[in-house]
Amino acid sequence: MKPVLITLTFLALAPSGALRAQQAPATAAPPVAAPAQPDWHRAPAQWNVADEDHAKLALQGWDPVAYFPEGGGKPAEGSEKLSVVQGGITYRFASDEHRKLFLADPWKYEPAYGGWCAYAMAKGEKVEVDPESFRILDGRLFVFYDGLFANTRKSWLEDEVALLRKADEAWVKLSGEKNRGDAARAEALKAATG
Repeated sequence: MKPVLITLTFLALAPSGALRAQQAPATAAPPVAAPAQPDWHRAPAQWNVADEDHAKLALQGWDPVAYFPEGGGKPAEGSEKLSVVQGGITYRFASDEHRKLFLADPWKYEPAYGGWCAYAMAKGEKVEVDPESFRILDGRLFVFYDGLFANTRKSWLEDEVALLRKADEAWVKLSGEKNRGDAARAEALKAATG
């Protein structure tokens, strides 16, 4: 078995009660302060994570930041050497810059529906994904199954508005988690600040 180097992180309970990822002090530069993270219930047991060496690995090890414009806008495999544990789930990154962006704002980069196929979630089903089939909408990362029997991203785009509503409702019912994204974040922060 080859040795594995993992960057350790700790979860700290922020004064507002929200979970915030913090970088271990072993690195040279301190983490960038995260914007306010809304207080939200996490259900990592419902997430699509691969159990690799007792680590719950998100997005099959692909870099969550790479999907967004600031990360290049296209999927990239993450490195074992650039890992972060957030809420009990391990994320890998293609670069230290991406890792720092994630640490500064994990809410933004985590996949919708715990990383399950968005199209299948609209039917209340948990289906594996192809990490190269994705869509960014309202600041949310949606991933899709793309295989021998179907390209669910294509089907999703044909009726995105209705499917998004159904998938959001199904995920809340299945996991108890609030749906996230730019609009949900603004709404949660407004409610928290009165």
